[in-house]
Amino acid sequence: MLKAKALNNEVKRNKIYPVYLLIGEEEEDKREIIDLVIDNLSKDSGEVEKYTFFGDEVEISKILDELQTYSFFDYTKVVVVKNAEKLNFNESFYSYIRNPNAKSVLFLLSGKNDISHKLQRAVEKSGRVVKFWKNFQDVIEMWLITELKNMNIKTDIETVRYIIEITGNQKADILNQIKTISNFLKEGESLDVEKVKNIVSRIAKYTVFDLINSIFIKDSIELIKIFRTLIKNGEELTIINYFIWKYLKTLLTASSYKMMGYTDTQIVSALDLNKKKLMAKRVMGIISKISYDNLIKLMNYLDKIDYITKTKPKYVSIMKFEEFLLKLGEIGR
Repeated sequence: MLKAKALNNEVKRNKIYPVYLLIGEEEEDKREIIDLVIDNLSKDSGEVEKYTFFGDEVEISKILDELQTYSFFDYTKVVVVKNAEKLNFNESFYSYIRNPNAKSVLFLLSGKNDISHKLQRAVEKSGRVVKFWKNFQDVIEMWLITELKNMNIKTDIETVRYIIEITGNQKADILNQIKTISNFLKEGESLDVEKVKNIVSRIAKYTVFDLINSIFIKDSIELIKIFRTLIKNGEELTIINYFIWKYLKTLLTASSYKMMGYTDTQIVSALDLNKKKLMAKRVMGIISKISYDNLIKLMNYLDKIDYITKTKPKYVSIMKFEEFLLKLGEIGR
């Protein structure tokens, strides 16, 4: 099994394999690897066609058809299968793994760490198996407390959790956030939740998280208003896309748990939202009115926008994004 850092270095050197099995809970790192592979393939062979499937919704034969069929325009295909542990891996699949199509790249993604050893061994013979570890909430909290202490900023655990909730759990993003916040504090001044809210509101009228927190809550006009403000203030489309995708993934997982008969308390615990009360309440409210099928459609649409963002002029991407926000508003009504 390869380490994530080693895989990243391989891809940067343009060493690309036909099959990847990416396991573990760190979804952002998996997505970065896929994007990097697509970027390198685009440079080498032009257009890349990306297809996304979910293991609990697709037959293995459909995936194999996509992998084995050549593109009409001779483009390289990238096939991403999420929730891959739900697939029924048969002999036809293992046969393909032993002799993959040179014009296709397969990514099997799983949030589980205990995926089939047979599958791992098969993939390792012609591709790469990598485990991505998640930055767990308690670890991030302790790290942030240390960083704030080093900056001579006194605070409490509720403020630390609030900063993480509005920023995400990626250390680089959190560091940028607290460095910006520190510019508004006097030497040795303490920091609480209200101060964070006031400072963040002074930094920009809207943040990406204002958009995220408005999904399925506010109408299309308000969503587009926030989106346009973000673009005007220089926010990257890829960043907006990523955080919306991450949020929809959370909603999709919650909806899946609900369909499996989990209680609200069990869902909140499974999603590690016990310390994020506002988000937990919002997620549970949304999945009570938005269907699993609609969430799937929205995530597939967002994957298409991600591809357009990387291959088309910015104005086209913005137009497609606004169409997507209109769909969000319509579904949320």
